[in-house]
Amino acid sequence: MAAVTSRNTLSRPDRSTGGPKPMVGEKAEKEKTSWVIFSRVVTFWAPAGCMRQCGMKEPGVQQAWREKVSLVFLIILVCGFVAFFTLALQGLLCNAEIRNPAEFVDFNKAGWTSIYGRSYEIRWQSEPVREAILGANGDGNDVTGEVYSQSQVNDPDSPIADLRACTNLPENYGIVEYEGACDSNNSCLDVQEDRLAPPVFTDAQTTEYKWEDIYDPELDVFALDGIAVNLKRYFEEYPEPRENDKIDAAFRLFNNRDYEQNGIPARDMTRMFLSDFELNDAIPCVKAKFGAGVVEKDPATCFLASLIYWASLIVILSIVLVRFFMALIFGWFISPRISSPPSAEKLARIKSGDEGARNAKFNDNDRLADPTQLGQVAMNEVSGSVTAQRNKGASAEDNPRELYTILLVTAYSEGEEGLRTTCDSLASTQYSDHKKLIFVVADGYVKGDGNDKTTPEVVKDIMDLDHHFGVEPDPQSYIAIASGKKQHNMVKIYVGHYNCGGHRTPMMLVAKCGTPAEKNEKKPGNRGKRDSQIILMHFFSRVMVNERMTPCDADLFRKIHYLMGVTADKFEMVLMVDADTMVYPDSLPLLINAAQNNQAIMGLCGETKIANKRTSWITWIQVFEYYISHHLGKGFESVFGGVTCLPGCFCMYRLKVRKGPNSWVPILANRDIADEYSSNVTETLHQKNLLLLGEDRFLTTLMLRLFPQRQMVFVPQAVCKTVIPDTFKVLLSQRRRWINSTVHNLMELVLVRNLCGVFCCSMQFVIVLEIFGTVSLPIAIFLTYLLIIKAPIDIANMEDPQAGDYIPIIMLVVVLFLPAVLIMLTTLKLVYIGWMFAYLILGLPIWNFVLPVYAYWHFDDFSWGETRKVEGGGSDDHGEKD
Repeated sequence: MAAVTSRNTLSRPDRSTGGPKPMVGEKAEKEKTSWVIFSRVVTFWAPAGCMRQCGMKEPGVQQAWREKVSLVFLIILVCGFVAFFTLALQGLLCNAEIRNPAEFVDFNKAGWTSIYGRSYEIRWQSEPVREAILGANGDGNDVTGEVYSQSQVNDPDSPIADLRACTNLPENYGIVEYEGACDSNNSCLDVQEDRLAPPVFTDAQTTEYKWEDIYDPELDVFALDGIAVNLKRYFEEYPEPRENDKIDAAFRLFNNRDYEQNGIPARDMTRMFLSDFELNDAIPCVKAKFGAGVVEKDPATCFLASLIYWASLIVILSIVLVRFFMALIFGWFISPRISSPPSAEKLARIKSGDEGARNAKFNDNDRLADPTQLGQVAMNEVSGSVTAQRNKGASAEDNPRELYTILLVTAYSEGEEGLRTTCDSLASTQYSDHKKLIFVVADGYVKGDGNDKTTPEVVKDIMDLDHHFGVEPDPQSYIAIASGKKQHNMVKIYVGHYNCGGHRTPMMLVAKCGTPAEKNEKKPGNRGKRDSQIILMHFFSRVMVNERMTPCDADLFRKIHYLMGVTADKFEMVLMVDADTMVYPDSLPLLINAAQNNQAIMGLCGETKIANKRTSWITWIQVFEYYISHHLGKGFESVFGGVTCLPGCFCMYRLKVRKGPNSWVPILANRDIADEYSSNVTETLHQKNLLLLGEDRFLTTLMLRLFPQRQMVFVPQAVCKTVIPDTFKVLLSQRRRWINSTVHNLMELVLVRNLCGVFCCSMQFVIVLEIFGTVSLPIAIFLTYLLIIKAPIDIANMEDPQAGDYIPIIMLVVVLFLPAVLIMLTTLKLVYIGWMFAYLILGLPIWNFVLPVYAYWHFDDFSWGETRKVEGGGSDDHGEKD
């Protein structure tokens, strides 16, 4: 091959403009200084000496413990706020003392009587006195018309003193002529002349009428400007309508039982009187002659409590319904469109660069590459020329809808059955064999439980090896994700094909064998799943930018070229699956269709179904959780193009995307992504949770941070099956990693300001809700059970429960059972409703209390990831698989 001069084909705008700050490493550590100080303040009561006595001797272990306690402290505060907001706020703002202050007395309270809107306690008076005051009216009634008092008339604060307010009204009005049933010239009781005990008319309190009293048809009491007016004696005085008396006409209109306002009997005269000048002038006179007390009204704090209560209900219900309907819209309308085969016109635009030119609006922190130069440096570094060998059976004419795709399988300790199942499913996908490459990375020479061979040996047994490069390849070096001498690792790269059902699919095995010094160790070459992915990511990042390669990269390049007949830069997509995953035949083309239909998509995932759903009650409770997390959670996030976690067992990423007719944008192959994903500097608990627990979610977070305007989507039509934990111990360990990884990754994503959407309709708002919902799970399930127990009891004890009293229990039913509606609308498999009841009955306390509480208290447990000593454990196992 003719030599090609090496040249820099890429511009590097991000070097000058700057991308997002790294989440890990030295710069990131400086950003966490305030958090470290906060953790030390929270744990001031635990000095370093005491921690050393408790077994935490290393400073890193002590700091991890301090940060864990600080996080738990913040979570307790959040849960406490939720509990206070739900249980105590209403009582604090609107308790019985606030609603019924001591200065108000109900108009019909036993032992009290009301005169001109003031209530007096007469229960201690003698029977003759009581009878003289009350007459035939009975205990606890308004006796304004039966009693008068000179002291009341002379009292400037008494309503009687306002009788002069009637002087501006026409004299022929009944309200002006009315003098009451009792005056100083009739036989009514004069309380002063009757020599009643002095306490009778002292310590008076305001008479209060409830709204149910106002609407009582037996009472002629009406509301007017906050005052209860008793018109009983007015109608007794004037039983017939008066001519040319506007106020009399208004009284009789409201006294008509058939007169309604807003569909209910009209008993509040305020609006009518205030809207008419003459009636408005009569209000003081009406109050003075017929005022019987005040109409109850909620204090400002009660109104605030009610406002908060209803606003909270509306917000929560809105979020639930919006998530439901948006997920439904995505499942019904959006996902079928994006997974359909792209049109010939669209493919032509993509090929010509017109479609990619539309992506110029994306402010990508990446480098642009000339496709005519990609891979040339690598070809120069390959020693010797290799004749390209196309696969037998390859189509003479390429399908333009298909892209060259890597099928990455990360293996650790799986047996032959699991590996063969995965490889069979990948080889059998409805995709041209010469456009896909099964790329298996074996994480060390590890012999799984029950296996008689190491994982690389098992993989070699199931593939048809090609010995073009020798029977046993030479080990090649690369820099691994580790510290110290473990950073140097070596791999053996085998090539061949995988034969299944008439398919002959190119296949490569990258077996991490370790350095010669590791030969006698228990797990030579083992560096973890993230390291297995980084081998591929670093390789393609160097190919894309024409950088000098490691020996491992150069060996990969020439063997891919030999096996596929094209150079590695032709590959555009990578499908990542675990070694225990079975991919459905149409899943790969469906994912590729979505990527072709929308060039802004950089990552995709399909639905993960459970292969062992009936194994135990542990698997029962996971079936519905898997279904709803995909179709509701990821479906809703896909509307924003921001799925926050592409599961590592089944996901696809773009290696690169065309941005113009002569340039490409590295996506997964972006150097910044590969460098930060391969970081092994973890100084804080936050960094350790990011890097060592959930590599799948961390990779998704990196992609969204670097390319916030590109999209991560869920394609429900693409399906795989995987094996899930069937014992509680393994489930506990798995979810501990997942929950802690979720919390820390969402804390990073919420800081990305230019994600899709604005305010409440934004991906950033969705992430805030996810963080809040995740950390408040323990108190939420407690309040749920409290509501289930308490609400029916409270309603049963109510004499006349109103519709509003049923709202909390209705909302609970909606939240719990709305997913059943989603199931019926998105799938015809009603068996999932049965799995839903298994989840609600058996799994609800486990998912929402047991697992989160366990996870939060084990924030400093990093048993999945790089070797590191932490509290309660020795050396972590890279390959330990839950």
